Amino acid sequence: MTPILLIHYMTCSMMFGLILIVQLVHYPTFRFIEEKSFAEFEKFHCRKIRLIVLPVMSLELLTCIYLAGHNQSPILISNLFLLVATWILTLSVQGKIHQKLLKKYSTDLIESLICSNWTRTLLWGIRVGLLTYYVNDVLPSS
Repeated sequence: MTPILLIHYMTCSMMFGLILIVQLVHYPTFRFIEEKSFAEFEKFHCRKIRLIVLPVMSLELLTCIYLAGHNQSPILISNLFLLVATWILTLSVQGKIHQKLLKKYSTDLIESLICSNWTRTLLWGIRVGLLTYYVNDVLPSS
């Protein structure tokens, strides 16, 4: 396994683990934050989660682009398309919900955040599966 593929596999796996924790534990806790404290909580969440996800997602994207461009494997190209879809959802759906929650507490927005995040969770899970298959069954043994 090349160092770039290893870094990509690790960052994708890290993001899948993180998104599972966010989906199953963190976002549901939003339901228990009192309205009067929610704005500060949401600011804290947005500020701190960026410290983790921005570097990892950026490295994941860069390594994904490199791999798809240098290998032309249908699996790696599919992986890139799925990652781009994840970024689009992150920026256009999850990001916009968080922006709205920074301005106004809304149980409907919290539920929308939780529900819409399942798509990103599924996309990262599919990608980990594809990459695991690629690493184990497609790459020639060394």
